Amino acid sequence: VNRLDLGMMEEEKQIVSSDASVDAVQEEIRKLILLGSTSKDELLKLEKEHTLLDSYIFELSSLGVERLSREPGNHLAAADRLHQQLQDVACSHYRALTESFNASGFVRAGVGDLRENLNTLLELLPSLSENSKTLSVNASRQNAQSKSKLNVLEAFPRLTELLELPVLMLALVKAEQYEEALELDAYVQKIRILFPNESIIASVSSEVDRVTQRMVQQILAHLKAALQLPICFQMIGFLRRLQVMSEPRLRRVFLHCRSEYMRSQLDSSLRGAPNLQVYLVRLCDETRAMIFEVVTQYCAVFGDSSGALHETSQAPSDAPSVSYSIVLCDFIQRWVNEYMLTLETNLSELSDGASLRAVIEQGMYCAHALGRVGVDFRPRLVPLFSLSVVRLFRRGLMTTLRRFKGALKDYNWTSLPLPGTETRISKGDNSDNIELNPPREVLRFTPLAILLNGILAAMNEIRICCPKASVDSVRDELRTCLVESAELIVDALKHSHHDKTEQRSNSVENRDTDSASRQQTPITIFRNSVVQHSIRVMEHCTSTWDPLELEHLYNSLDSILATA
Repeated sequence: VNRLDLGMMEEEKQIVSSDASVDAVQEEIRKLILLGSTSKDELLKLEKEHTLLDSYIFELSSLGVERLSREPGNHLAAADRLHQQLQDVACSHYRALTESFNASGFVRAGVGDLRENLNTLLELLPSLSENSKTLSVNASRQNAQSKSKLNVLEAFPRLTELLELPVLMLALVKAEQYEEALELDAYVQKIRILFPNESIIASVSSEVDRVTQRMVQQILAHLKAALQLPICFQMIGFLRRLQVMSEPRLRRVFLHCRSEYMRSQLDSSLRGAPNLQVYLVRLCDETRAMIFEVVTQYCAVFGDSSGALHETSQAPSDAPSVSYSIVLCDFIQRWVNEYMLTLETNLSELSDGASLRAVIEQGMYCAHALGRVGVDFRPRLVPLFSLSVVRLFRRGLMTTLRRFKGALKDYNWTSLPLPGTETRISKGDNSDNIELNPPREVLRFTPLAILLNGILAAMNEIRICCPKASVDSVRDELRTCLVESAELIVDALKHSHHDKTEQRSNSVENRDTDSASRQQTPITIFRNSVVQHSIRVMEHCTSTWDPLELEHLYNSLDSILATA
């Protein structure tokens, strides 16, 4: 068995070696055939048709030597036969061959053009790809726009209503239908919160905001006109619902608008005043009525009482707290100052006591009436009216002094007797029954009568309007007038041209005359009649003068008159 196995293995090895030798022979024959080819095209054709070649080589390798020696001749005979057949076919079908040749030329030319076009197409393929991508993007965009336009078309009624909101808001504001306008504004604000990124919503909201600003201006214009308390409540309620200003600023704006209304009302009311007295009386009445009205409206609308305004504004933590009462106090103080300035400017032009008294009564009543809302400013009016009374009295005394001085220049002193020994002025009568009628002695000397009448007229002017605070100033003015009158009398006597010789003879002739006649001189009458009567009337109207002041006045007059 072992020998048999070894024999079989040897046979297999021989078969394998014989197959390998056959494969080697076939490869060599193939190479020889390939090397013996007559043209390169045939070689390429054989290489391309290697499958047929392999089958032919396999067939050759199975032939014998004689068959192989005859194979080239067979091939040559077959080639001649095929060549002869080809000539016969060409002769019999030369038209078809010619047409096929031309067709092949056209095909080659077409193939060349096709190759060039294909090359051009290859060059254009990148740009074609990019353009295709661009076309795809544009098509997608156009598709999205088409869908958007379709959605807009579907939502056109709602969009129309939305775009008409500003126009509707403007119509409501023009018609002063502020309640509906506020509801529409709240609706727009709600839409803006729901759709914060929509451009059309933002545009509509901005338009509505502009209309809202116009509504605010109209409301402020209403506050600058005559308003009843319910309308004030409505206007302030609208401003609060709009939330365009804080509470302190709302109060300041309210008072500012009412100030504009007050100023316009004052201008229209005072413009047609026939005289200064009516002008000032109307000023007092209008100021009292309008300040009372505005303060009442302010306290009612903002919930502040007239006597205790202690609320503070809800301002941010970094802002200073502002007392609401300060806003109202500032408004009242500003108007009181303006009222006082107007009075101070015009009181100096009043020329009679009756007009001044009417203004004083109305002014004091105005301040007293405003005390019901905590604005009693009568203490500030007293110095102003006192100064006006003193100014009026001084004006009367100055007029009297001018007339007295003119009368002294024109008066003839030559007919007067020579003054005798003078006696001191009495310090007045302390009895209760004081005679207030002017003494008749002053009628002997016209300038003295003019002086006394002027002083009494000046006192009569201020008698009905003189406040107690101005008594001291009035006394000072009277004292100054009497001193200046004494100086004018002395100057007139010094510059009079009397005949000293005649005066001396007259003095001798009348040496034994009665002392009463010697007292009837200008100086004596001035002392005992003009001065004493003026002081008596002043004491009767006001109060008794201080004895020291009277002593000082008498001493001053004595020192001046003694030089005569």
